Amino acid sequence: MHRIRPIKEVSQAEFFALFDPEIHEAIKQSARGYKSEYMACYECLAMDSSNLGARSAMGVGPNNTVKTLAGLGAPLGQTPSQFLYPGEYCKTEGWIS
Repeated sequence: MHRIRPIKEVSQAEFFALFDPEIHEAIKQSARGYKSEYMACYECLAMDSSNLGARSAMGVGPNNTVKTLAGLGAPLGQTPSQFLYPGEYCKTEGWIS
């Protein structure tokens, strides 16, 4: 599987620094709802795209589309200029009750 950048584990603080504070609670709620073991950050890296830098958080775990960290790698999206590539992920420990 082609990876455009390395996928690395970061702390929860580093992960949340990638997103606007207004959506931090929504990311946590999504993780709780699906009982995600990890949250991954996907980002548009296409230099010729108006979406350059757009980010999305996606859960990883048995109840998610991506079941394991090994499944991170394929981009999300329909066209190359819209692809979001995985980069950073963190454990969700402390979010799930």
